[in-house]
Amino acid sequence: MSRVRPSGFLLLLTALSVLAAGLVLAREVTWGPGLRADAVGYIGLARNLLAGEGLTFLSGGLQTNWPPLYPLLLAGASLGGVLDPLDVAGPLNAAVFGLTVFVVGGYLHRRLRSRFLAAWAAAALALSIPLATSAWMAMTESTFILLLAATLIQTDRYLATGRTPALAWAAIFGSLTFLTRYPGIAAPLTVGLALLCQPRAPLRRRVARIGGVALTAAVPMAAWMLHNYLNAGYSVKYFATARTAQLVAGGARAGVGETLWAWSYLDFLPSGATRMLLALLALAAAALLTSRLRAAGERRERTPFAGQSVVLFGGFALLYVAVTVVAITAVRQPWSSRLLAAAYPPLLMSAAFALDWLL
Repeated sequence: MSRVRPSGFLLLLTALSVLAAGLVLAREVTWGPGLRADAVGYIGLARNLLAGEGLTFLSGGLQTNWPPLYPLLLAGASLGGVLDPLDVAGPLNAAVFGLTVFVVGGYLHRRLRSRFLAAWAAAALALSIPLATSAWMAMTESTFILLLAATLIQTDRYLATGRTPALAWAAIFGSLTFLTRYPGIAAPLTVGLALLCQPRAPLRRRVARIGGVALTAAVPMAAWMLHNYLNAGYSVKYFATARTAQLVAGGARAGVGETLWAWSYLDFLPSGATRMLLALLALAAAALLTSRLRAAGERRERTPFAGQSVVLFGGFALLYVAVTVVAITAVRQPWSSRLLAAAYPPLLMSAAFALDWLL
């Protein structure tokens, strides 16, 4: 019985996952999930799909704006029309959010030496206001974030162990991420870059593995694009003009800074140049402290710094932000802080790996 008895950390992680899902459901008790224009579009797509009309909007027009995975997921969770996609969207997103907390916390528990840090990271995700708000909306964010986390976790596992099944799962999850939202292309790109920079691996083997990951991500998306072209005459509906793109890109860059600053809960400080100076000083202090402690640790023959994991998760966050800015610029989409929510777990995991070494 002692072998099958759940550990204390597993019970804690399960409780945090249930708490995360419960906090999302608590927002929906009276009025249901949050609905915006895109959310109404996704629910309409799922309803029409269940009615045998394919992926079409409530207006009857063919859907070419978004990849197909999320409305397909809504339709599948509706049990073939037994339930309404509107009633399914809220509990589905809450469950996915709780699963994200469980997956990330469980992986950090296996990889970190500090159980406290693993529990802290899981609690930070479960109590994260940006992530809970994204999960409350009947939109793609929760599914997207879970698939991103799974992609990066499997990539980190492959880099740490060299096991091929982990790479295969990373490619599959990366492809599903891309099929959820177009900026999800950052996931297979990150896997490819990690393979390209993999130490002690022959170049020919690295190229072959990158090709496999690229095909896994490209073939399903190419089929979706071909479907759009054959039925609507185009693969992507519209792009911005140069002037509009310049305005959207400027707003997006400002939005990224404001969102990251709001996540720090330091928005009570003076705005403008003062905030930027304080942020730069904090980054410089963190970099100096890390380098000094790393050098001291090497002299004392401590466990090597987990730089590979820190770079993987932190590097993905930077790449995703860049891809998101380019994507919303191309399609003239106004900036929204929810677009950056997917960078929250990778940034947190990167910090957890760094702090684990420091402790």
